[in-house]
Amino acid sequence: MKGPQRRFGPHIIASFEVTKSTEVNIYYDYFSGRIWANIRKFVRGERYTGPTKDGVMFEPKHLPRIIEALEEANNLHNTMSDEVFLRLPKNRSVDLVIHASSYKGTVGIDLRERFRTPDGSVGWGRGIRLGVEYLDDLISSLKLMNRTKPNLKELGPQACLGFEMTEKKKKEPTVEGVPNNLKEFFELEEDNDEH
Repeated sequence: MKGPQRRFGPHIIASFEVTKSTEVNIYYDYFSGRIWANIRKFVRGERYTGPTKDGVMFEPKHLPRIIEALEEANNLHNTMSDEVFLRLPKNRSVDLVIHASSYKGTVGIDLRERFRTPDGSVGWGRGIRLGVEYLDDLISSLKLMNRTKPNLKELGPQACLGFEMTEKKKKEPTVEGVPNNLKEFFELEEDNDEH
């Protein structure tokens, strides 16, 4: 018996189908205390429905540069071969690279992490490859994402907590060691110098 179908990804902005059982979802997610933009393949099947390892995540502030690089690739897709359109540093040792690649005689766009090691060697990490016929769908989805702010309530309580923690709040007195739902039954000792 099949359970209810559900959409994965906390705040899906757009999706488009690439095969009968595979779609690409463009969504915001919350991970390690930050909001991330994601481009990820999802599968639908009898044994498993949900996200795959094929995808990339990046800070939403980089959306304009990524869109610009994909538009450039889309304009040149009839003449491109192994060409790099964007190398965007994610941190000190990882770049997000957008490049054209040829595989089994077809040209596609690869969005992939590229690792640099201290000894100078380079390796490729996770990513997603799409045929050039999906570039228009990807670009329009990312433009929509760029105009859409993440909905913190849909990202879950952890996301809201993560954002609240960055704001300065007045520290409330607490009763240490007592669960929050029972604190109302305890009186707080007030600091006074009279003993």
